[in-house]
Amino acid sequence: MSAGYAPAMRRFLPARLPVFVLALALAACDTAPPPPPGDAVFVEAAAAYQRGELDVAVAGLRSALEQGVSTPADAHTALGNALLDQDQLVEAAEQHRKALAIDPNHHRAWVNASLGALQVLRGDPFGAETSLRKAIALDDTVATAHANLAVALARQGKADEAEASLQAAVARGYPNEATIRTMFETE
Repeated sequence: MSAGYAPAMRRFLPARLPVFVLALALAACDTAPPPPPGDAVFVEAAAAYQRGELDVAVAGLRSALEQGVSTPADAHTALGNALLDQDQLVEAAEQHRKALAIDPNHHRAWVNASLGALQVLRGDPFGAETSLRKAIALDDTVATAHANLAVALARQGKADEAEASLQAAVARGYPNEATIRTMFETE
């Protein structure tokens, strides 16, 4: 072996080593189990929801959950949101509760048309306050949670706390301050 060969190999190996490691990693991917059958249905149902096809979305989400999905808390939350858009408040709340039973810290189930908002709509400001405070504890940056909390507090007669929560929502980019203020008086 020539004296010049070893330095050349040292320069070659480090440059090629990541390619070898990548090849090993890709080979290991072939042994991963396939996703649950409901995952593809879940993706299709979510696309239908985005297009505003609520009946298709609800049917697809129910089917995906029956078949099994890799993220059941997400699927229950999505179904709850679609049912909320269909004004099926009781069933929507139940789907959000199922998401929380699966994952008590499931953030999306607490905010963004979630259990707290449903409780406000159903006339349960005390339950809404509890749910929304948990949501805010999980992620203080979500403006919608602060806005919904403002409504729940206002409906309990906690005007100062409601105003502080509304200001927190506005500070986080909530665009509908005037709409929330009209909900303060609406029962």
